[in-house]
Amino acid sequence: MGLDVVELVLAVEDTFGIELRDEEAQEVITVGDLHDLVMRKLEGVTSLESEPPCHSSHVFYRVRRALRDCAHIPRRETTPQSDVERLFAATHADEPKRRREVWAQFGDAVGLSVPPLQLPGGTTVDAAIAIGTIGALMLATWALGSHLGIAAWSALFVLWLSVGLALSVCAAILVYRFTRRFADRIPPQCETVGGLVRKVATINSAQLIHELGTTPEAIWERLQEIVAAESGMPIERVTREANFYKDLRLG
Repeated sequence: MGLDVVELVLAVEDTFGIELRDEEAQEVITVGDLHDLVMRKLEGVTSLESEPPCHSSHVFYRVRRALRDCAHIPRRETTPQSDVERLFAATHADEPKRRREVWAQFGDAVGLSVPPLQLPGGTTVDAAIAIGTIGALMLATWALGSHLGIAAWSALFVLWLSVGLALSVCAAILVYRFTRRFADRIPPQCETVGGLVRKVATINSAQLIHELGTTPEAIWERLQEIVAAESGMPIERVTREANFYKDLRLG
């Protein structure tokens, strides 16, 4: 297979969450052949008339491609059991700032929302920061109200505290966002590629349901877009009868 065809096969695998063996890909001559092959593969994963394709499988292929693009990790070396820390060590992301940059690049390459990196101490530290910020500001609000002579538990005092609570919550959100720049730990339950895939699939479930059409027509339309993008041909020329080598000039 030529390099163009290999890239097309990888794009199809990543999009539909399937794996096409070399001998299967070599038998594909027309776009219709490829569509039929994709349909057979998807039928092996799930019933097209009842449930959507396996989101975890689809996300795994996208994660694997992102790791290949960001960290130059060979696709065959990325398995559900692979250690995420070890894989990211290949990018020399030892410094916190570098790790945050690589994680952001990884998220962009996946094309889905990924869980944010954590502060040392994880969610416990996040909760402590939020509670501490709100508590400190509420005490300040109470003290300032007393200093201004507002009678305790009067209607005005309750309104004053309500405004203070709203401002405290806003301040806690701003503090949380500020502390994100210091986060550099792999999120909980994402220590392995399999765990990361499950987390990403959960976060993006609504988007994945929208993206992954389950009817043959929806799959054909998505396949047309992929072939047109990889071949550089207008989508109108991507028909079932179009020959990859003669008509679409994929070598």
